[in-house]
Amino acid sequence: FWLKFAMTALRLATAWDGVPLDDSAVTTFELQVGQAGLAIRADVPWYGDPLPASVPGVTPGLWDFEVFEVFLCGEAGKYVEVEVGPGGHHVTLLFQGERKCIRSDLPVSPTVDIDAESRRWTVSVDVPWDYCPPPSNTGYTFNAYHIHGVAASRRYEAFSPVTDGDHPDFHRLKSFVALPTELNDALADRCNQGCWGAAADKEGL
Repeated sequence: FWLKFAMTALRLATAWDGVPLDDSAVTTFELQVGQAGLAIRADVPWYGDPLPASVPGVTPGLWDFEVFEVFLCGEAGKYVEVEVGPGGHHVTLLFQGERKCIRSDLPVSPTVDIDAESRRWTVSVDVPWDYCPPPSNTGYTFNAYHIHGVAASRRYEAFSPVTDGDHPDFHRLKSFVALPTELNDALADRCNQGCWGAAADKEGL
């Protein structure tokens, strides 16, 4: 079941500092409001980087590997970060203030598929309402990122570039952009009834 009016198709088409990417390096993704949570669907370039040594599942430090990330920020600097790699590894974190992590073990169930011929991979993941922060008075902001490469070949790409610094700080909330109005309104209707507290309360926070 999908609320089609609450779907937004987007292109991640720049490096972290705003330099345009080649067409083959562009990530396309959609954010949708579904029945159980915020649905993220993405089509991502695949570079074949080494995968984490652990089996697919919750993987701390996934940001050090090839990964696609979405951040959603609501009231008072509360935000959720969702990361998924092409091997099915994932990590979902809650923050209460910039870089102030309060949960890092939240499970999701991504579906990933690698097409070696086209050098692309797809991901589909639903973020439960419990993980989404309540909206601010002006609504939600968000950003998305793609990280890949090893050592000197490491590359950082951003939907909304982080252009006010000399390094790719993806937690720079002032670089986030507003969700499109229809998606924002549909999301706010579902995430403003204590959903954030439901996730935090699981550890007594």
